[in-house]
Formats: sequence, structure tokens, C-alpha cells
Amino acid sequence: RFEEKKRALQSSEIETAISIVNLAGYHQRYNQCDGHPVPDVDESAQRERLQQIDNREEGRCLILYILEEAWISGFGDNEEFLVCVAKSLRALKANNDLFSLLRNQLSRGISVSYELYQQAILAADSSEDWAAKTEFVSEAGRAGFAFR
Repeated sequence: RFEEKKRALQSSEIETAISIVNLAGYHQRYNQCDGHPVPDVDESAQRERLQQIDNREEGRCLILYILEEAWISGFGDNEEFLVCVAKSLRALKANNDLFSLLRNQLSRGISVSYELYQQAILAADSSEDWAAKTEFVSEAGRAGFAFR
């Protein structure tokens, strides 16, 4: 019974964490569950651009805080949660944080899902970080996934 209750509580924690991550920086996303960021505000609209930067940074910090808490709570390696974090970081253009997340998982020998690789590769492509893209395509290939 204890193990059942523990799993139920952890499942509830994961769902709550996913909900918070999906809401973080929601003004800067086309869709809460998608990794597509809204376009950058034109530099000539300085006030709006600063607001956009602040929104993205606030969302990024919240996501990283929830990720840290998830690792402490024991569900930080949950695949569904990590994909949500990856999409959210990409949507906020926090590509370096997404790259660090993937590298962390790989360095610890944690199995990485196709979707997590996909988000990192798309982020590397959009930020024109060709070295990161090559690295992640190569790692994905070693894991049995095919990307270009």
C-alpha cells in the first residue's frame, strides 16, 4: 500500500510540475505545449522588446527551479516531464539551458527520448549552433534515432 500511495503522490507531483512548466512564460509561446517561440519583437519597439526579454527570463528561471525541485523529489528524469521542460525552454529561446539539460542526461547515462533529442536539435538549428546540432544528431544516432 505504501508503494502505491508513493507512486500516486509522485504522479500528482509530476502532473503539477508539468502544468507549471507549461504556464511558465506563456506570453512567449504560440501554444503552451509546443516548443515554438513567438517571434522577437522588433528592436524599434524598445519597451515591448524589454518586456519580451523579461517574460522569457522569468519563465526560464521558473522552469529551471521546477526542474531542480523535480530532481530533488525524485522525478526529474521522468520522460514526459523532461520533454515538457525541453519544449518550454525552446519556446523561451533558452537554448543553452536545453543543451545543458540534454548533456546532463547523457553524461549521467540516462536514456533520452526521441522528442528530447528533437527539441535540442531544433533549438540548435534555430540558433544556428551547428556544433551543438552535429553533437546531438550524432548522440541521437548512437541511441538508434535518425535525424538530419
